[in-house]
Amino acid sequence: MGGHGSGVETGKHAKDLVEQTLRIDVADLRRNRQLEPGYIGSYSGVPRGRFAGRIALLTSENKLDLDYEVGGRRLKCTVHLSRTPCNFGGSRVWFHCPVPTCGRRVRVLFGGDVFACRKCAELAYASTRDAAAERHVRRAGRIQRRLRWPEGIFRPFGQRPEGMHLNTYIRLVGDLLRHREAFCRLINDKFRNPN
Repeated sequence: MGGHGSGVETGKHAKDLVEQTLRIDVADLRRNRQLEPGYIGSYSGVPRGRFAGRIALLTSENKLDLDYEVGGRRLKCTVHLSRTPCNFGGSRVWFHCPVPTCGRRVRVLFGGDVFACRKCAELAYASTRDAAAERHVRRAGRIQRRLRWPEGIFRPFGQRPEGMHLNTYIRLVGDLLRHREAFCRLINDKFRNPN
């Protein structure tokens, strides 16, 4: 349990990826003033820079009507909106998952036959498909970026960045060392037991 490659789904039962799916983000809509009642226009459902399709929008006070195309079929979907107050004024807008058994409040909905939250659409993040060794390399790189050091699991340590608290620096270096050690253990085990 929890060994090398655990949690990696492959084959016909593997979930589709969030990064490859048509999506609509409430923050983008709000930033572009597309959530104002009476707005009629379109939204480009672009997951991380790759074109995925255009979605026609019609916004009213508490709902958003979507008109889009999937596999040559024209589909329509109504998404209910709600607002929660922010601590320093204003409000935050949320989508409610249109799947009747869900209704979860979310920031992003993913398109298919119906727009749905990530759980209802049964989507996974690409990072969950990483093997354990790759995960340690990626996490070490994230720590090195935060420390403003060159990336690479075996790169030498640099200096503490100016303005960083000593306790933060010590914690990050400790985390980096743990990822290095875990990576080395995994690689060592792989060479000892190649099968």
